[in-house]
Amino acid sequence: MELKDWLLPLLALALAVIPLASDLRQKRPIAFLLLMLLMASTGAAVWYNNRDSQSAKTRQADDQKQINGLIQISQRAATNTDWIKDRLTQSGNLTALRLIDTAIHADSERTKLASAIAPNAADVHVIYYPKHVEDSAKVQAALESAGFHVELQKPRLTDVKTGVVWAGDEVPLDVAKFIALTMLRAGVEIKAVHRFANGSGPKAHLVEIGADAALASAPPLTVDAITSITRLERSSKIQYGY
Repeated sequence: MELKDWLLPLLALALAVIPLASDLRQKRPIAFLLLMLLMASTGAAVWYNNRDSQSAKTRQADDQKQINGLIQISQRAATNTDWIKDRLTQSGNLTALRLIDTAIHADSERTKLASAIAPNAADVHVIYYPKHVEDSAKVQAALESAGFHVELQKPRLTDVKTGVVWAGDEVPLDVAKFIALTMLRAGVEIKAVHRFANGSGPKAHLVEIGADAALASAPPLTVDAITSITRLERSSKIQYGY
C-alpha cells in the first residue's frame, strides 16, 4: 500500500480530533463517541484504499500480461517464419503457405543478386503498371531501395493480372531477374521475362512490368525458373497492352 493511501485518512483524523480534545478533557460522552466513530471511519478508509490499490495492481498486472503476449506473437510473426507456416498448415490455408514459401525463396535469391545489379541500377528506368490488388507501394519501395528509378502508370488491361517483365537491350540479365524476383517476393506472379521486341534506342535502359492477355492462363514462373534464365527471349509483340 502506498503512503498516500493511509497518510491522508490519518491527517483527516488528526484534524478532527483537535477540536474534540477539550471536550474529552471535560469527559463529555458525546465527544468520546464521536472520536470512536472517527477512528472507525478512518480505519475503514485505510482498508478500502488498500483494497482498491491491490485491485488496481492486479488489473495492471493482467493488462501487462496481455501486452506481453501480443508482443511475443508479433515477434514470432516477424522473425519465425516456421511458426507462421505451422499455423497456416494447421488452418489448411495452403495458398497462403505457398505464397510465403515463394516469397522467402525469392527474397533469398534476390539478395544474392543485389551486389551484382548495384552498379547498373541507377541507369535503369522502371515503369510499373500495377493492378488494384497488388501492393504497388511495397514493390516501388523495394525497387527504389535497390537504386532503380520507378514510375507508376495506370494500367490499360485492368482485367488481366500483372505477369510480365520486359527489359531493354542494355538492361543486364541479372537486373531483369532481380526485378522479377522482387515481384514474386511481393506476391505477384510472373508469367514471363522478355526483351522488348524493339528494345533499342529510348527503350534500351527501360524495364516495364505489366500484363499480357495472351499469357493470362499461362502457369507462373517459379523462383528456380527465373534464377536459371541464361538468356532473355525477345518478345514477338511490338505493342503492349499492360
